[in-house]
Amino acid sequence: MDPYMDLTVELSQSAILPSATPQVVYGLVRMMPKGQSSGPRLPLDLRFLLDRSGSMGSNAARFDLRSKLDALQDAVGAVIDQLVPGDRITVISFDDRTREEVPPTLIQSAMDQRRAKMAVEAIRLGGGTHMSGGLRKVIRSDSRTEGSVKRGIIFTDGEVNSPSEAGEERNCTTLAQEAGQKHFPLTLFGTGVEYNDRFLEKLARESNGRSEHLEDATQAVSVFMEEVGYLQEVSVMNLEVTLAVVDSSFTSVSRVVPQIEPQVLCSPNYFSTYLGDVDKVRGQAILFSLHIPPFSQVPLGGKLLLGRAEVVFDVPSKRLKGARTDQVIEIRVTDDPNQVVVNLPVLTTVKLEGATKLQTKALDLAQAGNVHQATAMLSQVATLYQSAGQEDLATKAMTLTNALTQNGGISGDTLNVQRTLTTASKKMITKRLTTQSDPSAKTVA
Repeated sequence: MDPYMDLTVELSQSAILPSATPQVVYGLVRMMPKGQSSGPRLPLDLRFLLDRSGSMGSNAARFDLRSKLDALQDAVGAVIDQLVPGDRITVISFDDRTREEVPPTLIQSAMDQRRAKMAVEAIRLGGGTHMSGGLRKVIRSDSRTEGSVKRGIIFTDGEVNSPSEAGEERNCTTLAQEAGQKHFPLTLFGTGVEYNDRFLEKLARESNGRSEHLEDATQAVSVFMEEVGYLQEVSVMNLEVTLAVVDSSFTSVSRVVPQIEPQVLCSPNYFSTYLGDVDKVRGQAILFSLHIPPFSQVPLGGKLLLGRAEVVFDVPSKRLKGARTDQVIEIRVTDDPNQVVVNLPVLTTVKLEGATKLQTKALDLAQAGNVHQATAMLSQVATLYQSAGQEDLATKAMTLTNALTQNGGISGDTLNVQRTLTTASKKMITKRLTTQSDPSAKTVA
């Protein structure tokens, strides 16, 4: 047993029967730091990139008289209050131009925090939206924080448009790829209806980060604090996972914790990816589906070797680099159907992950103008969510279905609902696996 990392592989069923036809088995690979990986909290290196364009002067929410910029300043101020000696903070703002509001600052005292907060509170509204200059500073800033938990946190309410939309998107994408190569994830928050959510998702994907939609700017405090709370719980870094199978083949692989992200398969028998930081609250998890060819009899020993899962990781608090642990993936074979037991939590995870894939297809169809097929798919998604006990997501999916039908397609009225649904669905498996317990198994009759 590895003292630093708990690596488990749960299959969708405890056993399979010999069969003349191919079979599909699902597997959930969970990676959770153990207590011995803990030590003093790792220092944080937080680099904020904040939109100060003119649109940030509008109301934070319908009945909130503060501006979006006011709400954003409150959120960053709340994060600064949580910093401790040894943490670093950088704050850059952007409109047509980039401004370094808080240069890379090592927090050593309460005075450092007060100065940083005063600088953030002094940010004033500007003009257009030129993100790439600030993104370049965020990624290339030399803050000399080896072993720290690094994160670029970006907030915007509009499309990049200065000097041109196409040029800015291209430059930002290149920079996000650079961030990914440097193992520097970007967390991107968008609010309102004017920003390009697909663009932010692309930047998140390229940097191995994530993107999230805020229904309004007043949510900035809670989402920033949630993000920093998870970063404070990181005890394992530079996690890489490898899955290899024999006599079988992968049909799909998705990351499902901390959020759902389909992965690209480069080989039917081998999968490897970099996962980065691992916090002690959520851990990380990968879901795979495996195609098992026909076989006619119970093998010697009664078990079928499917493959192996291996993880490599660093434990900074122990000055440990390149630690590794692995787990055999195998399944029992039986002639007795009554001994085949299905794993309900894994199958529910499969159902929810499948619902998000169908939802993505539906939203792509709606964007392309195929409202009829999109709403039919979304109705199926709502049914899947409901059957998995996700009533809130089922309601959101039906609300979006009705709005698309009434408006004849994507409109300003439907964008907020669509983006809220997308964000909530990406995170649902994490919430389910970390906060709920289900009956672990059910016998197939």
